[in-house]
Amino acid sequence: MKKIFFSFVIATMMTSLMACGGKTEQNAASQDSTVVEAEAAEEAVAEEAVSNQVESEKFTGIVPEGWEVERADNGGFQLKNKNVEGPLKPTISVHKAYYTPAEAYESTISNPPKNLIGEVEIIEAMDIAGRTYAGYYYESHYNNEVDATKYYLITNLDNGTSIYVQVENIAINDADVEAVFAGIKEK
Repeated sequence: MKKIFFSFVIATMMTSLMACGGKTEQNAASQDSTVVEAEAAEEAVAEEAVSNQVESEKFTGIVPEGWEVERADNGGFQLKNKNVEGPLKPTISVHKAYYTPAEAYESTISNPPKNLIGEVEIIEAMDIAGRTYAGYYYESHYNNEVDATKYYLITNLDNGTSIYVQVENIAINDADVEAVFAGIKEK
């Protein structure tokens, strides 16, 4: 009788262990599928972020939603807001700088923009997205009807690259402009 009882207990335990083992395999498979789904979602987000990036020889930048890369070369890139109608589309250019802020200002003063309104304003230091920029700002008329604005700002990146960021026809504190400034990264 003891042998039958112990055989029954052992058989019951074996059945329980086999049932638990099957569930463990099912749980492991379920966890593996969840991990694969999470990794796929992360890759999709990463691909979307990369599609919103633009590269130059020494730095990368962010392209805000609704903007497009108008021109890109080894020295930099130019972005335009494709959602704005009219002749003066907001434009942001980021390129290697070949002049100091003072040289750029002097060049503009010696050859002033057509239809200049007022004076070319010097910007000694403007902190944007963790970097200090210097340069100038001016306004002009476009076809004697619309006012155009332009910031020309220069800074040095940590890798030693000197860049200028030219912001036209959009406020310097606009969220898209701030995103572009914040997205400039050294390679």
